[in-house]
Amino acid sequence: MFWTRPLGDARFDSWALGIYVLGLCCLGMLCCLGMPSHSEAQEIVRTDVRYVGAGELQGAEDEVDGVSLSTLEFRGAFTLPIVLQKSGTILIAGANYSWLSPSTSGVDGAAEPDNFQEVGVTVGAVIPFGPRWSLRAMFAPSLASNFEEASTDAWNFRSVAAASVLLSEKTTFSFGLVGSYQFGSLLPLPIVSIDWRPTASTSLVTGFPEGVQVRQFLGDRFLVGARLGLEGSQYFIGGSGDEEGFVDHLQTTQLEAGPVVGLRIASALWLEAFGGYTLYRNLNIFDGGNDSFLDAQLDNSFVFQGSLVIRPPMPPPEPEPASFPDD
Repeated sequence: MFWTRPLGDARFDSWALGIYVLGLCCLGMLCCLGMPSHSEAQEIVRTDVRYVGAGELQGAEDEVDGVSLSTLEFRGAFTLPIVLQKSGTILIAGANYSWLSPSTSGVDGAAEPDNFQEVGVTVGAVIPFGPRWSLRAMFAPSLASNFEEASTDAWNFRSVAAASVLLSEKTTFSFGLVGSYQFGSLLPLPIVSIDWRPTASTSLVTGFPEGVQVRQFLGDRFLVGARLGLEGSQYFIGGSGDEEGFVDHLQTTQLEAGPVVGLRIASALWLEAFGGYTLYRNLNIFDGGNDSFLDAQLDNSFVFQGSLVIRPPMPPPEPEPASFPDD
């Protein structure tokens, strides 16, 4: 069983298992929050396969010298928007699952790390107030752990509350608060974003903390774009005890950027690919008393993500009104 030794005696292979645990904490929340109000179709199903290349751990411990880590990850999410025709309210129900397999190199005789998983559900609503304003709220509990043991510490409770206002027919401004509660602590974070859609096939979304995303649909079959995005997650480490002096849980933060391309291969099925590079990577590991044991950065590396996405086909553009020459 991994991660059962006191911190003072821990070897690198016992706590490095989760360095590349990449989840949907912030990104998944904002995907639900950012459901488009016009033009672009909502994603109903999304599956991602991600690979992050090896990067060397930079820390103060001599044990981490020359040690590199990479990760392979699968993520799946289902979102069902239900429109109440009378009021215009949109109810949101969904579920998500992620599986992550980290791999180490440069550690002689070290066993391969455990895998981590997260299972969660999402409920929420988008409530319109007049022609310009809307209120968006969401609650998303999940279990995130290596599932070595059952523990309430594996629960993560996330929520979003935000308001959106149409500044023009093409621009939406959103602001609010996103919060995450896990391991006895609450992490609130303000959110602000601008969604600009100059045409029915072009979108630019920028804000904090989601970053920047540009998308351009070429007809009804091709997609090109780019994104600069922040990802982060928390995982409980089962089987290591919950007392002070033992590794208990970890937090990760990653900033990445790169181009995105997509191809519609069926009526509502899209194949997308993202190839980029990390700009910042950080790991925090805590003991059972919620005291930080390690705060380290990782060397940057390349990221590849292949995705299958189901989104309803975009409606065809409205025909221009016919004009007739004057008699």
